[in-house]
Amino acid sequence: MFAKELVDLQPDVIVGQNTGGLSALRDATRTIPIVFAQAADPVSTGMISSLARPGGNVTGFTGLESTIAAKWLELLKGIATRIARVALVINPDVSPQSGSYFLSPAMAAAPSFAVKAIATPIHNAADIEGEQRSRPNPVVA
Repeated sequence: MFAKELVDLQPDVIVGQNTGGLSALRDATRTIPIVFAQAADPVSTGMISSLARPGGNVTGFTGLESTIAAKWLELLKGIATRIARVALVINPDVSPQSGSYFLSPAMAAAPSFAVKAIATPIHNAADIEGEQRSRPNPVVA
């Protein structure tokens, strides 16, 4: 609804920030340039064709490339050398692409750092409380 109202104003360019907003904007116009300042995996979400050649009327940059997930594990293991398990917390309702974008590279890299990566979907605060209760002896590095 708001995307159409914005497009109806016929701006020279639209700046967007998140995947949901970008999707609505892209659906509302294929002619007004849309620039995103931060989008998680704009290629697999269909916002752009590729990072090198976005195509269409949508372009921008992403600050987090998927392989950064392996670097996060490397940094964590460097800080907490005895850590054996890592919960990879995502909210699939907010970021459905996280499963393929960040989780897959992290899960693939985990064995090389001698850690077990555990995908942990959290939908709300109650889920966090439930996770804490179900793990009475959390791993502390």
